[in-house]
Amino acid sequence: MSAITPVFSSPLVAPSAVLRPPLAQAEPAQGSEDGRASTRVSLSVASAPVVYPKPSLPQRSTEWAARSDDSLSRQIESNVQAGSSLAQRFKGLGGALLTQFARTGEDYAQTLAFNVDRRQGLDAQLQGLREGAAEVTLQLKTRAGQSVELRMSSRGSGGADGVFGLQVQMSSQGPLGSSERQALGRLAEGLDKALAGLVQDGGPELALQDVLGFDRSQFASLRLEMKVPPGEGPQRSFSLQLGERENRLALKTENGEVNLRLDNAGTLANAAPAQRQAAIARQLRAVDEAGARGHADDATVALFKSAFAQMHGAALESAQANAPGVRAAPLHLAPALAARTQELVSGLADFEASFSSDASRLNDDGVLTEKSHTDYRLSQKTEVVQRRPGDVRVQQVLDMQLKATLMQARNGGMLIPSEGNYDVTQIDDRQTQRTTIEAVAGELVRAARDTERQQHTLWKRLEQHRAVEQRSTPDQQRFVELLI
Repeated sequence: MSAITPVFSSPLVAPSAVLRPPLAQAEPAQGSEDGRASTRVSLSVASAPVVYPKPSLPQRSTEWAARSDDSLSRQIESNVQAGSSLAQRFKGLGGALLTQFARTGEDYAQTLAFNVDRRQGLDAQLQGLREGAAEVTLQLKTRAGQSVELRMSSRGSGGADGVFGLQVQMSSQGPLGSSERQALGRLAEGLDKALAGLVQDGGPELALQDVLGFDRSQFASLRLEMKVPPGEGPQRSFSLQLGERENRLALKTENGEVNLRLDNAGTLANAAPAQRQAAIARQLRAVDEAGARGHADDATVALFKSAFAQMHGAALESAQANAPGVRAAPLHLAPALAARTQELVSGLADFEASFSSDASRLNDDGVLTEKSHTDYRLSQKTEVVQRRPGDVRVQQVLDMQLKATLMQARNGGMLIPSEGNYDVTQIDDRQTQRTTIEAVAGELVRAARDTERQQHTLWKRLEQHRAVEQRSTPDQQRFVELLI
């Protein structure tokens, strides 16, 4: 008689698993002791299916930080629905915040957040919305010492917590007078223009005239700052600081950086508008020449020129016309001699300015054929020595420096820096212009302009990263121009 031996496996049994009955299998046996054929039948239990409980997904929702039935909340919602770009989210919002504060004098704060986890604390998620967000901050200080701040934050995609949205805040340390609030309201349109230029999708443009011309009779200082995380646009950061003694601007993009500082109260900076504009035009032509020689990024050069022109124009004129503490130091000379001395200098406020950029150029086939890095610096410094009335010595120094490195494929082909087979051009230029004016006993005795110019170009041919050929081209010039 055949022997039946049951054999059971040990299945993993999960909660709510279902066991199926054993299945019988017949196998031919090797034979019995008496030599007759036999059959062995084994019973086994099939593995039970593992059934896990369905995980509970976080309940996500859209949340407001405060009541949303006011006009600013409706504008926030409209901007968010219009699109995800910074230009769409910030459109008209800064000006609306200033206008409402100018009308009511009351602080305001609102947040519209998406993808909020309702199982977690709402306040912490709303406050965390600023982390990794694009942010704009406007700060003003009144002549009475009160501080006013506007802040806007936009996170276009969820951070670690997945939350995204738009947050705004408008506040002051204390109550503002009616004149201060009216001056704040007049700034609304200019702020919107400035922000629209800074965050536009194609790259930043500077439209700062109205902000630069803010009412300095009511406000002692203004600071406008912006930071943009990677992925939100070509902008990276912007800072504008307008104070009693100096104005500063700094701008970073994915391709370059611009910096500018102006002295508001320098001697001989109070030139006639025609003289100032002519001096600005001369410097902008020099910037174009330097940018072309150093193969600088075109957009960075354009931003530098725009910043230079606007800061020397609207910002300085506003400071000198309206700020109580900003006046150019007077020359102790007869009016006719003082006017003549003013004509012989640049007419610009003393300044320090610079830009740096990285640029790439493609050939006609759309292939990378050149890369360049450019550093440019331009500055002016004026010194006036007045020993006694009628005796004056003025020296104004204008200094320019250009450094650039170009990597170029040969014959307009493809540039592959890792292979080390390309041409390198290094540029190192400097120009210094000294204008010296001397008056003795009320008479102009000397006026001259001494210019030193140095240009140096080093060219190398690289093969497998080693220079196999090079040429150095130095050029040095000096000339003196008598102004009287």
